Amino acid sequence: MRLCVFLAQSSHLSRRQAGEYIKKGRIKVNGNIVKNPAYQVKEFDKVEFEGKALSRSKPLYIIFYKPVGVVSVFKDRFAEKNLGDFIPEKWGKVYPVGRLDKNSCGLMLLTNDGELCFRMSHPKFQIEKEYEVKINTLLSDKNIRRMKEGIEDGGDILRVKYVRVLKKSLNGSLISLLLTEGKKREIRRIFKKLGIKVLSLKRVRIGNIRLGRLRPGEYRFLKREQIRI
Repeated sequence: MRLCVFLAQSSHLSRRQAGEYIKKGRIKVNGNIVKNPAYQVKEFDKVEFEGKALSRSKPLYIIFYKPVGVVSVFKDRFAEKNLGDFIPEKWGKVYPVGRLDKNSCGLMLLTNDGELCFRMSHPKFQIEKEYEVKINTLLSDKNIRRMKEGIEDGGDILRVKYVRVLKKSLNGSLISLLLTEGKKREIRRIFKKLGIKVLSLKRVRIGNIRLGRLRPGEYRFLKREQIRI
């Protein structure tokens, strides 16, 4: 296995990032600095990243339904609930592909595959993320146009790729939204600029991966070939 691939599979780094770290001389193999990303790692080689020995991990891909109130990190001493309260330690180190804020719920993909994490998170790959949002009012055609054209907020241009009203009632609306960039708290910031209150926010899809019948706090495993990217 090439050293850059080994490093990507044994850490949170993407293959591109792993290559950069290797070229900077931050990786040792059997005690020697190796700067060639294509170096072939053998079965019993000892690979170290900044003094820490790495082991070849079995690739893991986990779909998790994050409940409301859970922080999207594995350790946070100030949070009542975090991902570590739901995902067993025996699965080893996995990392979330993107995050959901504490008051949002729904689909999270957890993996130890650094390359996949990078490709699904970086805006240049335009991975679709679908959300269902309950708001406290009806959504006008004018506001739908503004959401698609882009709304400026704090130096960012926030926009959605797709908007569809799923349900209307006297108490508000259920909206389906599609994003391809995913700036921090983007949906909540959009509705705040429109003067609309978000009652609930749930992510139901990332790329071709859907939440399905999972309930809050549940998870299930995927195979790499089930993730199209």
